[in-house]
Amino acid sequence: MASIEKVGKNKYRLIVELGRIGLQRKKKKKTVEARIETEAKKQLVLFEAKILSNNLFDFTNLTVNAFYGDWVVKYAQHHYGDLTFIETWNILKNRLLPNTVMIK
Repeated sequence: MASIEKVGKNKYRLIVELGRIGLQRKKKKKTVEARIETEAKKQLVLFEAKILSNNLFDFTNLTVNAFYGDWVVKYAQHHYGDLTFIETWNILKNRLLPNTVMIK
């Protein structure tokens, strides 16, 4: 769900809600300049599409092993160097994953 708040003259705050974690709502915010509210709505649609397409993980009914597979593809290969990625992969594969097969 996305919404717009008028902040000041020709300024709007774009808010995209990503759900809840416990009792707290998870939000992404961005302040943009637009002459009229229609321009801000157009920017809101683009911002919402960008945020929702970059949503990395869906945590519903996700086991540790399934999360690990997604994490490697979507995050670790892009954010870790080669040596760090290999060392982390070995630790997880040899020590953690065999003991956490069905844990959610």
